[in-house]
Amino acid sequence: MKQALRKSACRVFAMEAFNWLLCNVIQTTSLHDILWHFVASLTPAPVEPEEEEDEENKSNKENAEQEKDTRVCEHPLSDIVIAGEAAHPLPHTFHRLLQTISDLMMSLPSGSALQQMALRCWSLKFKQSDHQFLHQSNVFHHINNILSKSDDGDSEESFSISIQSGFEVMNQASITPLIQKQRSTELCIVVCLKDLTSIVDIKTSSRPAMIGSLTDGSTETFWESGDEDKNKTKNITINCVKGINARFVCVHVDNSRDLGNKVTSMTFLTGRAVEDLCRIKQVDLDSRHIGWVTSELPGGDNHIIKIELKGPENTLRVRQVKILGWKDGESIKIAGQISASVAQQRNCESETLRVFRLITSQVFGKLISGDAEPTPEQEEKALLSSPEGEEKVHNATSDADLKEHMVGIIFSRSKLTNLQKQVCAHIVQAIRMEATRVREEWEHAISSKENANSQPNDEDASSDAYCFELLSMVLALSGSNVGRQYLAQQLTLLQDLFSLLHTASPRVQRQVTSLLRRVLPEVTPSRLASIIGVKSLPPADISDIIHSTEKGDWNKLGILDMFLGCIAKALTVQLKAKGTTITGTAGTTAGKGVTTVTLPMIFNSSYIRRGESHWWMKGSTPTQISEIIIKLIKDMAA
Repeated sequence: MKQALRKSACRVFAMEAFNWLLCNVIQTTSLHDILWHFVASLTPAPVEPEEEEDEENKSNKENAEQEKDTRVCEHPLSDIVIAGEAAHPLPHTFHRLLQTISDLMMSLPSGSALQQMALRCWSLKFKQSDHQFLHQSNVFHHINNILSKSDDGDSEESFSISIQSGFEVMNQASITPLIQKQRSTELCIVVCLKDLTSIVDIKTSSRPAMIGSLTDGSTETFWESGDEDKNKTKNITINCVKGINARFVCVHVDNSRDLGNKVTSMTFLTGRAVEDLCRIKQVDLDSRHIGWVTSELPGGDNHIIKIELKGPENTLRVRQVKILGWKDGESIKIAGQISASVAQQRNCESETLRVFRLITSQVFGKLISGDAEPTPEQEEKALLSSPEGEEKVHNATSDADLKEHMVGIIFSRSKLTNLQKQVCAHIVQAIRMEATRVREEWEHAISSKENANSQPNDEDASSDAYCFELLSMVLALSGSNVGRQYLAQQLTLLQDLFSLLHTASPRVQRQVTSLLRRVLPEVTPSRLASIIGVKSLPPADISDIIHSTEKGDWNKLGILDMFLGCIAKALTVQLKAKGTTITGTAGTTAGKGVTTVTLPMIFNSSYIRRGESHWWMKGSTPTQISEIIIKLIKDMAA
């Protein structure tokens, strides 16, 4: 209890400090540092495996680690189990900090690393009690703007960051543009230089026998100056042959190992001859320097490169020398490269899409988890004392508003961006997985001679919750013209909808019929026929059918058969005969020779052949669903 109280109090003060800093700093680097520290503080630490553990536990832990996204931050309340009313300020402070970040997000340079870090602050494991705040924070509106700008090609060249206390303008005249955004039109050339050390002539001011140690590719060997240049400036001279273009000269020095032979100063000179060398760079090295010292060489006919070395002792050591460039006639350009600003823009777009998908998965539930999400009362039973009556209704209403808000950002414009299409593809793929699962469960129930379309119990309601929410999203997407046009082009989605129409629970079937009512006007008859497997369409002129002498093929699939099958499976036919039971029927017999027959009874009888093309004739359909289908067919024929 005491530990939970300490954690809660410390986190409240820490987030208040973060919030105050975000409202007062004006440097972009400072903003990035604050956001980075906030993300780092909530990022879970990697778990180090124990040395002794059996193979089964080890494999389980590896699988768990693969599923875990290390970029998802923990909720500040995740490890506070019991704190009572003392933890009340923590959610409020946490929401206020996120609101500050949300308000700041769109004022940051578009596509920059700073905006990407602000988005990463929302990569959290939110609780259901946070859903109302997510709806009110405008974060989804900002996500929509970022996704739209990434495809529209925002043309503004500069922007101002206004850091305001309480986000009211303070000293606005003194705030100047801080960052100039580099657009994707900038020229980007990537070259790959080659190692020319083996074809140049290297000379030293002393001990020429050790020159091979400078070009052997190992930093374990070295060249050390001798008595010839004692008390003089040591130098290494490189003579480039004709036909090569040297662009960089690199020298490796290790003062940490060469304690008595340190290099503290290095001067680079170049020219056509030894007599007309010009200094191009001078570098002072730290007494603990380890690594390469590089100098870019100017273009032109500079065949001589001289490196002058100085140190505190009479002798010094150099471990490696490299010359980078290219030969005449060789191409060093690497095609297909993008500039740094374009790469950063894409990183920010990917982060935006990842955060949207993460929050979507939390709000709409886990894929095929089968576990119902806890209510806010269950989630914070020991943490926050809240009433269970009106609170639950309020959260359910806010969740519905939040889901509608999230769906609305995808088709809020007259055209779809590439990233928005990725979001839609993600939803369509999830529906395919759900439709496959529901079909398998339905077929198993049919094989067990159970009614696959009976009213679901509580367990069934939780199992189809994710499918129900996904279809709610798609139903909201179909509310706009661009949404309907996009959904009508998704072949697999329409196939899954017809599958769910016969295999899903009644509440999912109602959603499917509502969705088909909106989408089918955008689908041509020929395309619909290819979706449901109809080989040929009926003649356009009804007179051709009336005057046709050909007999109908009862095994031939018609374009409306999948709809008519729903109606047929809801029908109950009574056969009456005087004084005796009708033989050869699979129905149930009532008094006075009345036999009741339904389609599932016929399909379950042994003398009916059930082909795979008519799989949807199995099972039954609730009467309410069949009435909706009848109305849909009438509207289609109107």
